[in-house]
Amino acid sequence: MIHKSTTEKQKKQLHDSKGDNEYIQLLHSGEEYFIRLKKIIRGAQKEIHLQTYIYENDETGNDIAACLKEAAQRNVKVYVLLDAYGSAALPDSFIQTLIQHGILIPLLFLKALR
Repeated sequence: MIHKSTTEKQKKQLHDSKGDNEYIQLLHSGEEYFIRLKKIIRGAQKEIHLQTYIYENDETGNDIAACLKEAAQRNVKVYVLLDAYGSAALPDSFIQTLIQHGILIPLLFLKALR
């Protein structure tokens, strides 16, 4: 939905966009989402900005963490913003491993988590 204050020129720019990576894909399940997320992380070349409410130390969380660490090793800047409430169960060792691999996690999150 386009806001009513959007000008005709802005509307045209939205519809005439020719960027290579500008599309929307509807995913039908969590499994599809995580497969797509791993593919995006593995294909990243410059930066990754991952923001999530719930991040758990489980098989899926470890798979995503492994992809993020691999990206950081490829010199991709990796930023992870986690919700302190939704990710409160993450152990310190999990977070420290991410940081040791060069993944940037805001200090605000780290203080709120503890």
